[in-house]
Amino acid sequence: MTVSDGLLLLLLFGGAFGLWNLSDLLEAKEQELRERARKLKLENDREERRIQQEQDAAVPSTNS
Repeated sequence: MTVSDGLLLLLLFGGAFGLWNLSDLLEAKEQELRERARKLKLENDREERRIQQEQDAAVPSTNS
């Protein structure tokens, strides 16, 4: 094996490790975004229920 072969192998494995590490980082970011979206949806659903309850309470009942 020549020096250039060794450097090529080092570059190849280094690049593969870099891609693997980047893949893990992207997966973690995707998970973070999914979690944030889930929390925002829950918060939005709670706010919509609160507004609906306020509207229901403000409308006088005609069944009395």
